[in-house]
Amino acid sequence: MESNNFVIEKIHDKVWAFKNVFSKGNEMIKHYQDTFPEEWVGWYGFGDHILIPLPGERYESFPTQEEWNNLIADIDDRKSNNVYVKELMQNFYDVTKQYCEGTNTSLENWCWQSIDIACYKDGIGVNDKQGMNYHTDFQEERKDEPGYKFGVTCLFYLNDDYEDGGLRFIVLNDDRTEVLESFSYKPSAGDVLVFPSRHPFYHSSDIAKNGIKHLVRTYWRYEFPGTEEFLNERAQYEEEEWALLLKERQKSKSFEIGQVLNQWNGVL
Repeated sequence: MESNNFVIEKIHDKVWAFKNVFSKGNEMIKHYQDTFPEEWVGWYGFGDHILIPLPGERYESFPTQEEWNNLIADIDDRKSNNVYVKELMQNFYDVTKQYCEGTNTSLENWCWQSIDIACYKDGIGVNDKQGMNYHTDFQEERKDEPGYKFGVTCLFYLNDDYEDGGLRFIVLNDDRTEVLESFSYKPSAGDVLVFPSRHPFYHSSDIAKNGIKHLVRTYWRYEFPGTEEFLNERAQYEEEEWALLLKERQKSKSFEIGQVLNQWNGVL
């Protein structure tokens, strides 16, 4: 499928690959490795990443091109004020606009915050197949809490000089005990993958071999006020007591979800 100068491969109705969109991947990697070598930090044992600070913004509806141009014009940090970030931001706007219109994706509001470059080390993973366990970017254990929530995930693949390293998806039923669909995609340099950030779409990266896989992670988030039940319960506790209770609850819920998802790791 070709539209608005993008060649699109619809891996699933809700998972779209925009082909050969970003042209400066290897240049961008080299720039950040050479210019900011000390700012790369560990990324969960899988590799390293570097955060690129950008002006955040919140829109009640998907921003207009003029609003987005104004956001790009506000970039002034030395680490982010370059041609790579500006081209990537415009690409992000273009592909997510087309994706959201084409999939009827709507958020309560549209929040933009930052991007980062992440790399998977050669041959490193959580088992002999996966670089990362199946997960969503949306934190289900915090779904009732106020704050910024992940709505749409957008991944820019900067290079492809490695083996394997594709992305796998499983679509699960409500209690996560049954796989309804499974599919995978092997990205090429310049590809952009866009998909929902939350249940029922779970993703996992295959281990990258004989090379290092670099990608940019960026998202549309939305600001959530918190459920009425959550806010009412929080009001019954002192701040310190509530913080401890909430931390334990988050840990317990995250473990519970992880235990259910573990049955699919290393299998699909």
